[in-house]
Amino acid sequence: MPVKRLGVASPAAYTNAFTLLTTADVACVASVIVANKGATDLAATIYVEPVESPGNPATRVYIVSGLTVTVGQSFETFRFAMTVGDKIYVASTTANASFSTTVAYEASGRSNIVYQATQPGQPQVGDIWVNSSNNAVGLYTGSGFNTVATIAPTGPTGATGAVGPTGPTGATGPEGSASSTGATGAAGPTGPTGATGPTGAASTVTGPTGPSGGPTGATGPTGATGPTGSTGATGVAGPTGPTGATGAASTVTGPTGATGATGPTGSTGISGPTTPATAGANGIAGTVVWDAGYIYVCVATNTWKRAAITTW
Repeated sequence: MPVKRLGVASPAAYTNAFTLLTTADVACVASVIVANKGATDLAATIYVEPVESPGNPATRVYIVSGLTVTVGQSFETFRFAMTVGDKIYVASTTANASFSTTVAYEASGRSNIVYQATQPGQPQVGDIWVNSSNNAVGLYTGSGFNTVATIAPTGPTGATGAVGPTGPTGATGPEGSASSTGATGAAGPTGPTGATGPTGAASTVTGPTGPSGGPTGATGPTGATGPTGSTGATGVAGPTGPTGATGAASTVTGPTGATGATGPTGSTGISGPTTPATAGANGIAGTVVWDAGYIYVCVATNTWKRAAITTW
């Protein structure tokens, strides 16, 4: 994005009167720098006058108002947008203020058209100026504005005039008479030989091409085959490869051993009494008693079942 300086000014000391710093000739983003060159502090004011309302204080856009700039210091405003024709005005309380403005604008596809009576300042190639005083359209070529058209209104075309009358045909002239052929006269003497004409211009025809060079020489004999090179030394033996992995465990089951002999059958114990001694003659169903190493259960009146108690 190109950047250019639009204007500089060092106005006299005023608090209410303003100096025109610059007029935007392109649509751009601008900023203003004010520097204090003197030995006392100053107060600076900067505003933009929109092109749509020139000279109207109510539409001024103040960038700074009464900004104090101390000795040896400078201040740059924020960047603000401007359109073609916007004006920047400045003022300072001392004559030691220096103002300058720079703008950044888009150069690609630039189409800057200005409609005013005076030629634009700082034009660039491609700028178009429409002169409001005579409606001429000029294109800036780098050395000046060349008029390429006009936007002045064209007057109405007049009516076509009537066709004039056809003139009369002229009279036919008299026909000429044929003349008779006269007698052939006697033969005159032969005239002298004319002078030799000048030598003609040099021929422009190219002569024939001369013969080509001598015949091509015979091909030389093939050279003898070179001796065979000696055999290289035998390389050293490579290292021993790693030991292979251990085989998987056997899945074959060994033979089953022989069945041992059956032990002897134990002797049958002696039968005890079927009724517990502590139960009396008549047992009540559901009664459970322990007696002499047996458990007795009465399953019906005076009917018992017993079982030996092996552990306790």
